[in-house]
Amino acid sequence: MTYSNNDVYYGGFKDGRKHGYGVYYFFSGTVYEGYWERGRLHGMQWHFYQVQSKTEMNFLIRHRKSLILQW
Repeated sequence: MTYSNNDVYYGGFKDGRKHGYGVYYFFSGTVYEGYWERGRLHGMQWHFYQVQSKTEMNFLIRHRKSLILQW
């Protein structure tokens, strides 16, 4: 899902909120990856990292999207 501010989320939804495993790409280059519950990060298995370029961001989005769709 792409938001109006150009952030991108790939992952599960439940009742219209992020739920289950997902990756959230902020337009700024920050990435949140992990498990979501009722729209919020949940548990201890999440990662934050900074993407250095739009090329790297595009690669990660394509790669993670394919992994999530297979999961």
